[in-house]
Amino acid sequence: NPITVFSVERHLEIVREADGVVVTTDYLAKQYRPYNPNVFVCPNQIDPADWAEPVKPDDGVFRIGWFASRSHRADMGLIARGLEWASRQPDVEIVLVGAGVSADGKPWYPFRFKFVPWSNDFGVYRKALAELDVGLAPVVGTPWAVCRSDLKTLEYGLAQAYPVVSDQPPYETVDVPKAKTPKDFLRIIQSLVADRDGTRR
Repeated sequence: NPITVFSVERHLEIVREADGVVVTTDYLAKQYRPYNPNVFVCPNQIDPADWAEPVKPDDGVFRIGWFASRSHRADMGLIARGLEWASRQPDVEIVLVGAGVSADGKPWYPFRFKFVPWSNDFGVYRKALAELDVGLAPVVGTPWAVCRSDLKTLEYGLAQAYPVVSDQPPYETVDVPKAKTPKDFLRIIQSLVADRDGTRR
């Protein structure tokens, strides 16, 4: 794609000319240093004052969610098996925000789930996060994806949703359950569903 190539070349030109570059992870810093040695790592941070105390629905339903844009469809392959299993458990609801349906509204997978359209309104976003008991962050290890940050775990944490992440560079410094394969995600999801009260605590 000529537009993509041009965009990358222009980005690298800007990086080379910049006085400094700020990134969120050590891994990402390593990718930029060949183009500009003046790279600074400033990890993501969230001000708890921006987040209201999460209000969890008092309906006895255990909610497992994934927040992502449609561009993350490949990541869905890591969690689909676990979500399909969870969708068949009593009083468990799968919540997919942003990803999970095509642009024409067709679901990606046949299992039962609640779809919430993506919103750029942080109030709507945080309220939806707060409904979850478990938040998933799958990452297929592509060169682009492994340069992401751990922001999702911080957001899940402030929403009091138990984070489960891929065993990939963005999450190497966070102390939460990590999965390498779809089977790993399934096993972790099964254990969290089996101990719902412990997971919520």
